[in-house]
Amino acid sequence: MVPDYSGILVVNRTFSVAEVADGASNTFLLSEVAGRPDRYQVGRLISTNTQTDGGWADPSNEYITHGFSADGNTSPGTCHTNRTNNNEAYSFHIGGAHHVFADGSVRFVKSAIDIRQFVKFITRAGGDIVPEN
Repeated sequence: MVPDYSGILVVNRTFSVAEVADGASNTFLLSEVAGRPDRYQVGRLISTNTQTDGGWADPSNEYITHGFSADGNTSPGTCHTNRTNNNEAYSFHIGGAHHVFADGSVRFVKSAIDIRQFVKFITRAGGDIVPEN
């Protein structure tokens, strides 16, 4: 099987649970990106009302983890959560963010897990299973 690195929410496409080959309990459906449309970086308000996308049903609200530096200034980097809310997972919780999985569960994923493990949650059929965090 050729890996498919796309996620489960794709514009004009639906997937059955059986098509979530990595497992519904291993695949993000939605990820927390708090503070929009204001811009936050490592817990600090950077600017107000400056980000135009971010609605959960916005078709141009594609989510790709680029990773950022620990200070949130440069990308790519090794930090995947709580560095910037500029199209990255972001919350006001210490140590991680909440994510809705394709099985309907909501789990807190720690920002300390390796970014290579984190991105495995994004694909629905990448051929990878994520260990417990």
